[in-house]
Amino acid sequence: MSGAGTPRTGFRILAAGWVIEAVVLLGGITLVVQLLGWQPSPHPYGLAVLVVAAQHGTTRGALIAAIAMLLLLPGLPEQQFGEDETTWLLTILRDPLIWTLIVLLVGGLTDRLRLQRDTARGAVERVQRDLDRALDHNEGLLGTNRALEAAIAARLNTLGQMFEMAAGLGHDEASVVRGGMALIRTATGAEALSIHLLGPQGLVLAGAEGEAAGRAPIPAEEWVAALQAGRDCLVATRAEDRAILRERALLVAPVRGENDTLLGLVAIEAIPFRAFGIDTVASFGALCGWIGTALARARALREAEGARFLGPNHRTVGAYSSGPAGAFMVKLARRVGFDLAVLNVTLPQDRMADATIINAVLEQISRHSDLVLLGDLDGTRQHVLLVGTDAEGARIVARRLRQGVAGHDAQMAMRLQVGVTMLHSVKAA
Repeated sequence: MSGAGTPRTGFRILAAGWVIEAVVLLGGITLVVQLLGWQPSPHPYGLAVLVVAAQHGTTRGALIAAIAMLLLLPGLPEQQFGEDETTWLLTILRDPLIWTLIVLLVGGLTDRLRLQRDTARGAVERVQRDLDRALDHNEGLLGTNRALEAAIAARLNTLGQMFEMAAGLGHDEASVVRGGMALIRTATGAEALSIHLLGPQGLVLAGAEGEAAGRAPIPAEEWVAALQAGRDCLVATRAEDRAILRERALLVAPVRGENDTLLGLVAIEAIPFRAFGIDTVASFGALCGWIGTALARARALREAEGARFLGPNHRTVGAYSSGPAGAFMVKLARRVGFDLAVLNVTLPQDRMADATIINAVLEQISRHSDLVLLGDLDGTRQHVLLVGTDAEGARIVARRLRQGVAGHDAQMAMRLQVGVTMLHSVKAA
């Protein structure tokens, strides 16, 4: 209501303004003429008509001219006896004609200039509005561009981290599991995930992070059946996958080796809502493909290392040669006559990704004469032959092993199974 009333009030003020101006001009001229007793020709009312026509245009100039004519009516001269009628009419009509000419010329010029001004002002206002819209549009584009640049920079940063992590997956199964979980967490933003590898007894938990580290879900048989049937990825948002996942995970993708052999699976149990985008499923599947390739390569390398009698450090005997090497050392101890103890180390299946910790600690506490026999290819079972060591010395080595592992992971040290067995004792013989 207030916005609608403002223009009307302004219009009335403007209207009153020119009327007051006209009244002041006409009244002032009338007062001066009467005080001086002046009979000018042409009448000075023409000055008021000129001022109003020049300022306000033809219409208001004509109105002032009409008022001035009315004011002149009482003082018009009468036709004298014998006066020519044409001369008398010219005397009467001279001032109105002059005022009419002023109104037409000056008022018309004012109207024309005012029209040009209004047209120019309207054009400027339209240009200003277009400029404001263009400016708003450009600011919106600039904001979008900045958002895109930030998104692209974040993607490039993520891709760089993914490339570095993919290149650093490692050459053994444990490092592939650890690097694979870090790779998936960085690329998808997953807050809880787990990796399960397929073994002789079925799926075994190889590693877990986030909330899944304490309570990793047990994979359902339907997961394995669906993945073995050729499914690429199980997604909780799909109706056909929701019943298979049973609300235990949001995403499950297979880890495949050569010839699409199923090596295991990766399950994501928690992921932020904003991070679950359109390309999350495709990225997750591609990352699991990378992990499968790295895992297949690590297993091939492990097979090759297992076939060797001695590893690169000349103290680790491959899994395939561990049995014959142990039997040979027992025969040698009996023939030569020295104590031979064995340290049996078993790592929990769900901590197989941390087998490298055991290797590092054994490297520190073992002597050059000790031999590490791999009980299986994944390194979760190891037997350390302690040459020339009795039962008490073997138990000291076992305590050092637990202390060394506790320095890296106290929980794993508590769950680590370490046993001592005497293969030959000089005292007993």
